[in-house]
Amino acid sequence: MNWLPPALTAFVAVLTATVGYFITNRLKTLEVRRATYASALLAVETYWRLPYRIRRRADSGPETRGALGERISDAERDLDYYINLMDLDVDDVAARYRALALETRARGTAMRAQAWCMPPADRDDAMPFPERYPDDDRSALEHRDNLHKCKTAMRRRLRLLALR
Repeated sequence: MNWLPPALTAFVAVLTATVGYFITNRLKTLEVRRATYASALLAVETYWRLPYRIRRRADSGPETRGALGERISDAERDLDYYINLMDLDVDDVAARYRALALETRARGTAMRAQAWCMPPADRDDAMPFPERYPDDDRSALEHRDNLHKCKTAMRRRLRLLALR
């Protein structure tokens, strides 16, 4: 029975090292996933804010239109990137993010069209424009609901122990 304590000590050491390795690996994975989710939500928010950038443009010159067009293209590219990135994981987050991003794109396109029709904000008092973009109750609720569902799915995936 002299072999029992050293064997037990070795087993506990191996078990502790293994558990520590898996916990550290899981924490690193969650850190990367958290950053990815935050960036994906930022892409939605950036796209959502495009009409306000357009509305606050200084003038209607070709340089301004070109700069805003580039911003719009970048925002659309980022949104597509995160939709595709999320789709690589076949889970609830991918479906929820896709619904949020597509709904944001649909509403954002309509709001951008309206923003382009507004005069440029060429004076300080034009910056806090009082009018808002059309936001009927149904679509506003749908957007908040999609955002909430997406964040809830993301939080579930960010648990240390992802028990189903």
